Amino acid sequence: MNLSEYLDCPNEDYLTYKEVSEVLGISTATVRNWVKLGHIQPAAIQQNNRFLRSHIEEIRNKITNGSLTKLNQRANKSNSISKIIPTEYADNPKVCEAISTITDLFKRYNLNRDTVLLVTALNLLRQVDLIREIQYLSFNDINFTNEIVKSEIETWLDNIKDRELPHYYNEVFDISIPLNCDFLGLLHQSLLYEGERAKTGTYYTPKHIVDEVVTQNIKSSDLVLDPCCGTGQFLLLASEKINNPSNLWGFDIDENAVRLAKINLLLKFPQHKFNPNIYHKNTLSDDGKDIPQFDLVMTNPPWGSHFSKDEELLLKKKYPNVKSNEAFAYFLEAGIGYLKEGGILSFILPESILNTKIHKDIREKILKQTTIKRIKHLKRPFDDVFTNAIQLDLVNKSADENSFIAEKDDSLFHPKQTRLVSNQDFIFDVFTNARDYELLNKVFSVKYNTLKNNAIWALGVVTGDNKKHLQENNGVKA
Repeated sequence: MNLSEYLDCPNEDYLTYKEVSEVLGISTATVRNWVKLGHIQPAAIQQNNRFLRSHIEEIRNKITNGSLTKLNQRANKSNSISKIIPTEYADNPKVCEAISTITDLFKRYNLNRDTVLLVTALNLLRQVDLIREIQYLSFNDINFTNEIVKSEIETWLDNIKDRELPHYYNEVFDISIPLNCDFLGLLHQSLLYEGERAKTGTYYTPKHIVDEVVTQNIKSSDLVLDPCCGTGQFLLLASEKINNPSNLWGFDIDENAVRLAKINLLLKFPQHKFNPNIYHKNTLSDDGKDIPQFDLVMTNPPWGSHFSKDEELLLKKKYPNVKSNEAFAYFLEAGIGYLKEGGILSFILPESILNTKIHKDIREKILKQTTIKRIKHLKRPFDDVFTNAIQLDLVNKSADENSFIAEKDDSLFHPKQTRLVSNQDFIFDVFTNARDYELLNKVFSVKYNTLKNNAIWALGVVTGDNKKHLQENNGVKA
């Protein structure tokens, strides 16, 4: 289809910039840049802010199959069709070996993802005697030793169309799988496209970070919630400290993840008769009825995930003080609301929350309604995610004059929360020592001019195709 066929098609479906970004899995800024460079064409001259859906879907297909090389190289990682093994929180080589074997079988025989996860779960349950017998190639004859496990598996089986399985699944059932890790979660992520992870903002947290969150904040008697628990990684590590598995709560919007989190906790406590408090629900839109207040709310919430128009309207109504429309900001406000008086919140968040103007609103809420316990800079903890992260620990009580701990690059700082309240836009300049802060105050105490309205800014040369227009050397022969 040539360019002229995209102009003025009144019967076609039109997309906005935001809708194009969601279809292609890129930011709206990238969409605007691609329009500027001519990679994407508006529907018509008089409608520069609309795009034909057929045009955008054709571009997406070309990126996906690799035929549009230029954009395939530049495209956001959410278009990736290569499956990955997220080993950032698996420190056991045997775990990675088992994952690789299963994903190879999955690709080689084109297996069903949900069925692979179910067979793997049965493999693990057999290891801890929660099931004793299972007939090969069939789900019809399973000898359960635990009624809760039986109920969970039978609910899962309701979604499996074929009870008689091809022999390929026997290989999955017979693989030696290490216990004492979130193997099901790792497999779940490994069977997802990288693009599916990026679109939901879901990246699992390195184990050493979760270990630190749990070690520093949890007591054995605590009531604990992970409001976007995924397959239960935080809750599994919390279970090392918690005596009663019924004290572990989790919510998630992903039904598969919730199912796996329940199985994970049942595997962790095979001798206990309990129904895991893991629920398939949207934490952000839930009314919170019949949910207790918690001693600890901890999670790595989604960053930058897209919301539908209806979801945006609901969230703006429920959280009117959050202006950024950023998922983690909504989860922060919701998480604080789930805390008991004196309860602790510990979240893994992008560094931008500390100083970006758009997050002024959530910083104000933190400063005026909670006490900051600790902020730790985590550098870049997620593979293929180029954003710096922090660990933010808050206490659900009014702030006092005491300082809190801020940690970066093995250096400790002790800022006072009351000082941050007076900062412009409530900026969290927490990695500044007292001496530097004193010098900065002296500098800004003197009358000065800024470049605002006194300078013209230019971006410089942007070719849009460096490979074509730039060379690696100056071309001068020696």
